[in-house]
Amino acid sequence: MNIALMSVADIQNYGDLLFPFIARREISRRIPNAVFRFFTPTGTVLENERFYEYSRHNLAEFRPDAILAIGGEIIHKYDKEVWQDMYHGAVATPSNVVFDWINTENCFTSWFSVGALDLGSHPSEITDEELNQLDFIGVRGILSKKILEHKQMLVHNTKINIVPDIGWIFPRCFQDYKSVLKQLSRENDFDIRPGKYFVFNINWTSINKDEILPVMHFMRSFAKERGIKMVVINAIESYVDLPVDIQEFCDDNILFLRHLSLKQTGALLVGARFFIDSSLHCAITTLASGNPAGVIHATPLTKMQDLFGHMMMTDLLSTDWNDLESIMMHLFNFSNAERSVLKQYVLFMQRKFDVAMDNLTCQMLQQVNS
Repeated sequence: MNIALMSVADIQNYGDLLFPFIARREISRRIPNAVFRFFTPTGTVLENERFYEYSRHNLAEFRPDAILAIGGEIIHKYDKEVWQDMYHGAVATPSNVVFDWINTENCFTSWFSVGALDLGSHPSEITDEELNQLDFIGVRGILSKKILEHKQMLVHNTKINIVPDIGWIFPRCFQDYKSVLKQLSRENDFDIRPGKYFVFNINWTSINKDEILPVMHFMRSFAKERGIKMVVINAIESYVDLPVDIQEFCDDNILFLRHLSLKQTGALLVGARFFIDSSLHCAITTLASGNPAGVIHATPLTKMQDLFGHMMMTDLLSTDWNDLESIMMHLFNFSNAERSVLKQYVLFMQRKFDVAMDNLTCQMLQQVNS
């Protein structure tokens, strides 16, 4: 079986880059003879794997039996508003990797574990005709489902399923995280032991230049006063550089790491005592390891509200960096009772994901073999 995996991994965003790799891993566990090809808006090589530029010609050349878009808040048509900063001068429309192929004949097609985005402006609505062309739809939150149901609160489209975010199984890719942390410790002469540090991901989409300095000063004092290390990462390489030099804040308690591999980024997140910033899938990686995470983002996107709303931990989500101290204190003092509840929730989501993936692959096999 030939399976085409669609993504925007070429924007060099930790979550988007990991989606196709873990999707291939999970599907291969269920369909061992499957052959995969990765497609993105632009052709590139990432993590030593080739990603083909999406086009009808390139897709037809592969002759797929199934085409899947798995993971990410990619169900939208905001090419100019969302993709312009990341795809400079791209010839193709980035949303083609989500919409252009859904009517491929004699082929199983699906959106699975995806998020739908609505910025409150046109174009936002995904048509019923487009939805009906797909064989399986699984969105990762109730708000995404309502967007696809045209925001009608009393509508329930049974074709649109809710499945867990694929990020809940990210730690499966980083089971050797302790050895990776030891290697990073040696290379940087910095003590990075599991549970002895927290991770702060920083990029210009989550914090403006006027906020960075007071935030970094607070972070440095917080780490020093509580005897905890701080590792700063930039997990979204596709955006413009930061307006300040984070290296100037580094000392015995703070380390700034850039241009990390997937394995290094994942290991840092899995081993962290907690995570703070705006990256949803950095947060989920830490949460999925049984440790708390907080998100601060100026815009409360549906993906963030769904994540923390489903967990019933909305006090760890904010749109204001002035809430940083209270969120950091909660993360640092996360109780044993809270940790126990989180671990049970993680196990539930991981098992629900496996059931949903079982259903997806069974439907694929039945249709392809019929």
